[in-house]
Amino acid sequence: AAAAAVAPTTRDRSATGALGAESGAFAFAGTVGYATSMLSTDALKLGVSAEFGMESLFKQSSSVVGGGLGLQYDINRDFTLGAALNHLGAAGGGFSPPSEAIFGAAYAFNNRVVVLALDGGMPFNGDPSVRSGMEVNLGSLALRGGWRQSFSSIEGSVQSGPTAGAGFKAGVFAIDYAFVPYGDLSTTHRVSAMIDLPNDFFRP
Repeated sequence: AAAAAVAPTTRDRSATGALGAESGAFAFAGTVGYATSMLSTDALKLGVSAEFGMESLFKQSSSVVGGGLGLQYDINRDFTLGAALNHLGAAGGGFSPPSEAIFGAAYAFNNRVVVLALDGGMPFNGDPSVRSGMEVNLGSLALRGGWRQSFSSIEGSVQSGPTAGAGFKAGVFAIDYAFVPYGDLSTTHRVSAMIDLPNDFFRP
């Protein structure tokens, strides 16, 4: 999967003391992951990932290599618990990955037509947060909406607010889009593409 985030360009604001001329920001991240089922019931799933990221901010570039680890346990067909350590890696060129521990739960209704999810994140270098969301599956199309709430002491934290998105899947290919506003700071558009290989892909 690959994700890209582009922040809007900032033009000349010398009268307010902000940066002059033009400035912009760009970030790109790629992930390769592998997951497998465990136990005789396949209720427990383990996944690992390797990640690469780079960003350009005000004509300065940096990159980082990291990884992640996740566990998922299906209580039953509709109720799932999960935990993950995301974006573990060393800083490079002043760019530190947003490492965090996450614990969450999801419940599906009507044969997974509607899915409700809630998770809590504990960043290694930041304030904890809670995220909630809902997904409506319409065959190959999925529509999503959610809310982020940071427990930052700063009023009006840019880490809090609504999110929205959509996903499209055809065979082993999937494309997802997310709209994540950060208040007056920026508006972020994230696009990811995924190839979900079949279970017997690596078998003789």
